[in-house]
Amino acid sequence: MTPDNWMYHCQTFGNVTPEEYMVPFPNLGSLLEGRMIKDQDQLILDHPPLTIRAFDERVQQFRRLIHTKGVRQGTPVALENIPFPDDMALAFAIWTQGGILVLGESDKASTCVIISSGDILNLSSDKAMNIPHVKPLPETDAVWQVVGDHTIRLSHYNCLVNCYALKRTLNLPRDARIWYANEYRDSAWIILTVLLPHYGGYLLDSQAPTVRIGDAANDHFCIRRHWTALTDTRPQSLYYLPEHTAFVAVGSKILPFLDIRTESDPLILRGHAVMNGYSQARETEKVYTKAGLRLPFPHI
Repeated sequence: MTPDNWMYHCQTFGNVTPEEYMVPFPNLGSLLEGRMIKDQDQLILDHPPLTIRAFDERVQQFRRLIHTKGVRQGTPVALENIPFPDDMALAFAIWTQGGILVLGESDKASTCVIISSGDILNLSSDKAMNIPHVKPLPETDAVWQVVGDHTIRLSHYNCLVNCYALKRTLNLPRDARIWYANEYRDSAWIILTVLLPHYGGYLLDSQAPTVRIGDAANDHFCIRRHWTALTDTRPQSLYYLPEHTAFVAVGSKILPFLDIRTESDPLILRGHAVMNGYSQARETEKVYTKAGLRLPFPHI
């Protein structure tokens, strides 16, 4: 089988193949477009108050900025010292330009366009500036995450389906106030901070969250990056595996669209959020197998 065929095999869940998209959005940018249609006056952030409309305006400003920086479809882009919530807005700007957001040590991933804090100080307000609209296909790369010696490639669909599966499993009320208490930018940040509030209609609230996710004992959910079994804990665990985009289970409850076997090391999994592979084809070929994606238990 070719590498693409192995990827297709590992991304198939039961008899549901990857192209039978299980989410209503064709790409990450369309998630924000949908919120602009339905909820543009709703708050996305409580402190300081930020509406969907104001957030989208910031995204459009950043689109003009990164376009002048040469970002086009398939361009890898890394963020450097960008404060919150501008980092979220830049992520959407990159995706709606067809670019690829690079997380981790960008010098290991590729030659990237670097967007630093100094770049966002004087943004153009010229709304007449003609920026081509890019509509990436679901299977195209949206995120590259550097983990150790590997660069993990994640598609628009990978991110959307992992976020949707987590939303279904958490089953939070629509008026939930959530906060991810970790400043490190990896795919957990993408799912919990950048995407989940839009997907679930939740409010980001750092001061009085009803659901706080982090690494502390008093958090409502604790992210486990080093694990060998999927078990229920107090606080309940979100089990992290970057080759499956971000999360595989909430406690002992495995996320939808995923078949995972943890009885032995290496673990074996197949599902729609399985990565598009590593940046190096030779490394990808080592983990795509007939049984599924074979990986050691994570020690991150």
